[in-house]
Amino acid sequence: MDITNSKTLWALLAATILITLSFPYAANIWDLAYLDALSGESEIRSLLASLNAEQKTAHIWITLTLDVAYPLAYGFFFAGTALAFFPDKGKLLAIPAFATIAIDIFEGILQVLLLTDTADVVGLKTFVTPLKFGGFYIAALIALFAWIRWLFRKARGTS
Repeated sequence: MDITNSKTLWALLAATILITLSFPYAANIWDLAYLDALSGESEIRSLLASLNAEQKTAHIWITLTLDVAYPLAYGFFFAGTALAFFPDKGKLLAIPAFATIAIDIFEGILQVLLLTDTADVVGLKTFVTPLKFGGFYIAALIALFAWIRWLFRKARGTS
């Protein structure tokens, strides 16, 4: 798959939007909050304690499906945008996106360990979650800048 191809980029953007919209829908079905946005130790432990068995099972399945597909969709979209729009520096500018894919999936592994009471990795999650968000925001800003730059060039007729 060529992630720099315009059709692929549009498909990745569409997948990112659809998956983004799926998270609140799934949360509403099982009346649960996600661990993904939490990085404080007491918040994480409190949420874990408040989830019943059905909610934990639902959270695990959501983490293993949507939350694996999500970083792949947004990560490849951000990386593909950097590679496509910045031919000279694209490889460097795609690093935050590629790193965030790995970090987000690693965070999901930590969450499954927590939700299954397999390992107490709360301390590690308190470090990984802010790292994930930092990488996401950096990669998103690079992609946003690339698209804005492309729009301005297109409007001027210099694309």
